[in-house]
Amino acid sequence: MKPPGQARRIDSRATEAAATIFGEPPGLLDSIGFETLAAAVAAGIAVVRFERLAWANDTFVSWLGASVSEIRKVPFSGLFKDIGRGLPDRNDFHATECGIAAPDGSMRRVRCTPFLRDRDSDLCAWLLEDATRVRDLEYEILTLSRQLHERNREVAALEDRIRNERTDREEMLGVVSHELRTPLTIVGGYNRLLLSGEVGPLTDDQRRYLEESSEACRRVNDFITRLLEAPAAHADGAFLEISRQALGDVIRTEARGLTPLLSDRDLAIAIAVAPEADVAQFDRGRIGQVIRNLLENAIKYAPAGSSIEIQTQRIEAATASDRDAVEVAVSDRGPGIDEADRERIFEAYVRAANARSEEGYGLGLAVCRRLIEAHGGSIAVTNRVGGGSRFAFSLPDDAAGRGR
Repeated sequence: MKPPGQARRIDSRATEAAATIFGEPPGLLDSIGFETLAAAVAAGIAVVRFERLAWANDTFVSWLGASVSEIRKVPFSGLFKDIGRGLPDRNDFHATECGIAAPDGSMRRVRCTPFLRDRDSDLCAWLLEDATRVRDLEYEILTLSRQLHERNREVAALEDRIRNERTDREEMLGVVSHELRTPLTIVGGYNRLLLSGEVGPLTDDQRRYLEESSEACRRVNDFITRLLEAPAAHADGAFLEISRQALGDVIRTEARGLTPLLSDRDLAIAIAVAPEADVAQFDRGRIGQVIRNLLENAIKYAPAGSSIEIQTQRIEAATASDRDAVEVAVSDRGPGIDEADRERIFEAYVRAANARSEEGYGLGLAVCRRLIEAHGGSIAVTNRVGGGSRFAFSLPDDAAGRGR
């Protein structure tokens, strides 16, 4: 209940509003622009006297589809349809939801609330809100809420699927690693036995081949260890063990380990390590893996009797905010890579169109890109001048400005 004084002031304003509406001397509401305010709101506003419509703003008139003068003879409550919740009642200050027949024959749901009333002059002002739009918004919100709930369920299902696939992958990785290590252990054991001289003397070439074979077994065993450690390494961020070291040593080691493949295909490797681009910051095992993958890839496509070139060079920073880099490039004289495939071949399980006759699963270059980007560098392929491919990767290195 409002205090009697406040209620009386409201009744007085209603009387003054009626005087304004019927052209009598302006009152308090007219001084603040009653009609201007009524025209600015999105809701309908109607003033009723003696149960007849005396004035309405443009919003309410548009709902009726007729002018105030045309419908003034119709009782105010007769403008509405009872949809089971009653009709507007000036004696009830509660909102009533009812219907209005629109000009096109559709039914608009309207919430009617009296907000000014003067019993002496039988004057009542009504606020008319479009409940249809409110219900449409409520329906839209409900629909979006259901869709969001469904998306959340899909995300949860996807997370479960990823979690299960990760578990399955780690279990498979453990099985595969175990199966690989068994023959490696056997091969390594025989190598050590032969190198010991217990089963007979070795020639210098035989000893060198056995040492290279043992080194290859060691590298594969280290690679398997890294695979098994990778999930934990990703979790704590300790993925790379970067230190400042010589690239030339890694390049020569990897090239030497591929001697049997080079001999089978009558190929040679030409190594050119620039003095200013020899030392860089990298993970020795990971970059060795990248160089080995690139060399093996070149061996597949290089024509017999040709030479594979591997070179390093320093790339100076273009701006003060950039870092110097060391570039390593592996070039061959094979068929080259079509321009349309030069980006795709770094995706997993994708191979160039002219590589279908060669064995492989299209994973080597994808692994190379992942490892180089983990170092903060980049890798790309272009055609070699004179024919063939040139794969080049960069390793950020800002030691030039500090002195080495």
